[in-house]
Amino acid sequence: MTPNGGSKSGGLGVRDPFARPGAALPRATQPAAVKTAAPAQPDKEKPHTATGSLLVVGAGVMAVNQVTVETKGWIEQSAKVLCLGLDPVTEHWIESLNPKTETCDAAGAIGERALSYVREGLSVCVVHSGTVGAWRETIGKCRAEGFRATLAPAISVEDCFFSDLAIDPLRQGVQIYDCADFLVHRRQTDVSSGLLLRLVPSTLRCHPVLSEVLGASYGMGHDVILYEPARYSVCEPLVHRCSVGGLTACGDISASLLYIVPREARPADPEILRRLAE
Repeated sequence: MTPNGGSKSGGLGVRDPFARPGAALPRATQPAAVKTAAPAQPDKEKPHTATGSLLVVGAGVMAVNQVTVETKGWIEQSAKVLCLGLDPVTEHWIESLNPKTETCDAAGAIGERALSYVREGLSVCVVHSGTVGAWRETIGKCRAEGFRATLAPAISVEDCFFSDLAIDPLRQGVQIYDCADFLVHRRQTDVSSGLLLRLVPSTLRCHPVLSEVLGASYGMGHDVILYEPARYSVCEPLVHRCSVGGLTACGDISASLLYIVPREARPADPEILRRLAE
């Protein structure tokens, strides 16, 4: 790792938000030159140097306020900025930072458009409101073609949830799943830890199957929390507490997350405690 948090692996170099994307590494990080004999003839098969670059960043959850300093720097310095799924306030603010901003309506379209600009040799910054996993294919294609491509972290819905409810995910642990994946694959949970389900689609929050599956492990009367983060600074987050059995009546509540409170504390292992104390 480099001093400012970047990585030298994979040919990405130092991730400096205020450096020109695609620029050469600082002198201190350049590998030492190796003297070799000049070839008798030029190597015509050697590929050209890929000059374009792609950086995918998240805009956070709350409009403008949760855009990181790193993300702001990339937006300002990139030759092209593409936006997907952003609220109007954030999108307008991004356009004020970089007039070379475009809006896309679909993830597939924005991926292909980003790659086309990268292939033209441009530094491209994609700003989105979703999860980073949706960009794995685009990042993989970009790197396979020899271009620099990376993801920058952003504040997530889960981050907002832990802060708004003052929950320490390290205290008892938290298991995080997509709700549909949790149900279809019958994930085994540890009821002594918190369970956090991302509600995509949101209609799963009131589906009878969800209550049945959770009720089998926790009981129908067990406490759960439906949560929707504040999207603007003048708003408050939605925090609705109910029981597992009461989820089916929550059809009028729009929530991004469902948190199942730990059912019971797991006792400490005395043998492990003894060995750790030695």
